[in-house]
Amino acid sequence: MWIAKSNGGPRPLGIPSIRDRVAQVAVLLVIGPIFEADLCDEQYGFRSGIDAKMAVRRVYSNVTERGLREVVAADLSDYFNTIAHGPLMRCLSRRIADGSVLSVVKRWLQAPVAERHERGKRRTTVAADTNRGTPQGGVASPLLANLYFRRFVLAWKPFGREQRLRAHVVNYADDLVISCRPGRKLIARLGLSVNERKTRLATLPEESIDFLGYTIGQFHGRGDRPYIGTRPSKKSVCKLRARIHEETSSRWNWQQPAERVEVLNPILRGWCGYFNQGPVVRVYRAVRAYIERRLRRWLMRREQRRGTGYKRYPGRYLDEELGLFRSPTNARLRRMRRLEGPNESRPRR
Repeated sequence: MWIAKSNGGPRPLGIPSIRDRVAQVAVLLVIGPIFEADLCDEQYGFRSGIDAKMAVRRVYSNVTERGLREVVAADLSDYFNTIAHGPLMRCLSRRIADGSVLSVVKRWLQAPVAERHERGKRRTTVAADTNRGTPQGGVASPLLANLYFRRFVLAWKPFGREQRLRAHVVNYADDLVISCRPGRKLIARLGLSVNERKTRLATLPEESIDFLGYTIGQFHGRGDRPYIGTRPSKKSVCKLRARIHEETSSRWNWQQPAERVEVLNPILRGWCGYFNQGPVVRVYRAVRAYIERRLRRWLMRREQRRGTGYKRYPGRYLDEELGLFRSPTNARLRRMRRLEGPNESRPRR
């Protein structure tokens, strides 16, 4: 099946059958702990006890504490579909001696994916034809993708790039950030060809970068004092607003208000739970104002009334009667961060 990507393009998903999914989980339970010990500290994606916020904090730490303010932020184009089977199987065979396990993994990589094209006819794609790609949607695909990218990180260090360029890598799935000291001209030294759509070269604090939903750049605090920090990116806020707009459209007029709020609350709770790094209270307030405005408008349309609904449905009604989620305050955010750990940015061993 295909799902829409944020840039408008399609993203293919290869969903395994129930039988294959059970088999993949069984194999993953055996080989997962083996390769987890081999993954590099620079890799944060799809790992137990590690989340995307740790990767964001690592980039922030590289910029602020180490002074690595020349940054390359890249999204590896079509990463899962370009993983070469040969090098990946060699990575597996170095740690797995059981030929039956290797044979099963290879068959997964080469398994055909059934799909329907634009005319509705069914067709089958075979990865064995190109010897590339691991289906997105498979249980084992995240581990295999991490193992393949591990080759880049391991090659980065022995070749002296980390010391020579004084650069550090942070990887999460197909997102990559390389930070170094200003003036290193990192792109030219690495010999990378820049894809304008997927790669951004920035020098902080004059510029900013987006990474895993956050914007890392220069902001202004009290007294207009500049500082380098993290905030939810404009793209992340726009995606949330679009989701709220959809969930408060007239198509849901048949539902009771409390039922609609029960749908909205997990969306808001999850968004605030992830975007809690840096000074985010101002963004929370803007999001809260937007959802109150949309919810009041939905309530008025549902009752076929005119007006904004501010008097009929004040904030107290939304909070106490409907139970609308309230975003955390500064004090609560500090408690949440303490529970997450002492600003931890490295994978735990």
